[in-house]
Amino acid sequence: MSAVDVALSLAALGWHVFPCAANGKPLVRWGEEATTDRAAIRKWFRRDERVGIHCGRSGLLVVDRDRKDGRDGFASLKAEGRPLPRTFHYTSRSGKGRHDFYAAPADVDCTIATDVHGMKGVDIRAGQGIVIYNGPALTEAPQLAPAPAWGVVQRQEHGYSSTVSLDAWLAEERSPEPSAKARRLAAAMPLEGVSNPDLLALLTPLVDALMMGYGRRLTYDIARERYTRNYPDAGEAFDKAWTRAIARVEADWDAVMQAPPTEYVSRARDEHDSDDLYVDVAAVLRGARRRAKATIGTRTDGQGLFYRGKVNTLMGDPESGKTLIAACIAADVLAAGGRVLWLDLDHNGGPDMVALLQGFGVHTSVLMDRARFRLASEVLDGQEDVLRAVADAAEWGPDYVVIDSVGELLPLFGASSDSADDFTSVNRKVAARLATQGACVVTIDHLAKGHDSRAYGASGTMAKKRAANGAYYEVVNVITFTPSGGGRADLRIVKDRPGNVRDNSPRDGKRPRAASFGLNRDAQDQPQWRFFAPQDAPVKPPTRSLEVQMVESDVDKLRALDPAPTSKRDVMARMKWGGPRALEALRQYREAMANA
Repeated sequence: MSAVDVALSLAALGWHVFPCAANGKPLVRWGEEATTDRAAIRKWFRRDERVGIHCGRSGLLVVDRDRKDGRDGFASLKAEGRPLPRTFHYTSRSGKGRHDFYAAPADVDCTIATDVHGMKGVDIRAGQGIVIYNGPALTEAPQLAPAPAWGVVQRQEHGYSSTVSLDAWLAEERSPEPSAKARRLAAAMPLEGVSNPDLLALLTPLVDALMMGYGRRLTYDIARERYTRNYPDAGEAFDKAWTRAIARVEADWDAVMQAPPTEYVSRARDEHDSDDLYVDVAAVLRGARRRAKATIGTRTDGQGLFYRGKVNTLMGDPESGKTLIAACIAADVLAAGGRVLWLDLDHNGGPDMVALLQGFGVHTSVLMDRARFRLASEVLDGQEDVLRAVADAAEWGPDYVVIDSVGELLPLFGASSDSADDFTSVNRKVAARLATQGACVVTIDHLAKGHDSRAYGASGTMAKKRAANGAYYEVVNVITFTPSGGGRADLRIVKDRPGNVRDNSPRDGKRPRAASFGLNRDAQDQPQWRFFAPQDAPVKPPTRSLEVQMVESDVDKLRALDPAPTSKRDVMARMKWGGPRALEALRQYREAMANA
């Protein structure tokens, strides 16, 4: 019986098949192309191809037992005493293994498992798993028993879903030089093809060795070149396996951080209630492996300006634009579905703050939703009120918190701006506590008035600068902000402890420019704003109006979209822009395309 006849017989049962080489390597993108289409199958199977089956799309769960590499699945299963119901099966091509076919449960999102439940040599093929069929052509549907409960492994949402793209992960490295261990593992990458599970097993320790960020790109290039040397078409499979290895390593670290404490630790916690006394070493190690990235307040080149889980500061002269900058970021966070807490201690007033955010396009329904937005203003009369807002934040979890301003916060605690001890105590109770809850905290402060003191930063104690463990910016006014015409201000880096913003900004002086904030109104008198990257910043005086330059920058971004934008809603969803900005950019984009 030829391979095409076997494949057609399986397809007639509704099993999705695809061709494989003699060594079991898929010859097509089986995750997308496995099919029951007879014409495609006849086109694929022309020689001695082997038949692969996509388990998930075929409704199958296969128990794969094997004897190789010191693993004996038959002995492991017997030792565990796990029941294996009688069902359709066959002996694997090597003669040392066996595939037992079961009907996968319809209500469970199954996945693969290697050495399931610690049984060496017993693997589960389900969900996105595949098997290389070695049985006969089937003239009628075999009777498949329901899958045994112990073999049903439910896919975890984070299991093989990486938090970053492969390109982004490779680019995020501290040094181009890999460790000796990473080089050794990359050089050991086999030149012959291996199965997808085996490739994932090979790449996982290699990716783990690169998580500190040293030599990711070079190591990847070495390993990929070896693996694809004899199989030029295997690059896509290699990249997918590498991405899954990233996800697996991330999942392992998640498991470490979420693992329940040992009995001894649990008893100690119950007796002494000392959860917060000691450093969480697992979290420290994980943090060392993942360098903090600024993700709030995005520049025109995609680089963020403020850090989640950190205390960031905007410091500058009165009327320099500090509150406007913080408010525009709040509008962006809310437009993207995030949550915002604003502690207004600078006497701006609740009505004025609400009107400001409404003017920046935040819908009234969002401002009225206590799960999305909370504003504390005139009611903050003392430290008890502030601490109550901090405690509430731990319950509802804001993504972005503004404290406006530090100078007004300290007196509520009876603290002095000139006392390092006073400031440190208040900062720990408020800003630092909010940051440890995961929020991007932005404190607003005033630049010192004395000529000599201004070189050091905000008024009062130097402890203010030391306390900022995120980004600390001086806001320098360039074009005075007016209610009708907008304005512009530069954000100058005073301190950037994580280093992500500084590393992606030009080194032009002691306080390099991280961004130029531009605020203007469009033809419909709607406010629009940008955080221009230094290389994109408008000149002064502008050769074209700031408004025109901002819209042109947006049009360029829409030109780069693939597929092309189709509607305002499409632009809002893909670019994370507010409605007025998306509408104006789309209008100008369509005009530009029509005139091209």
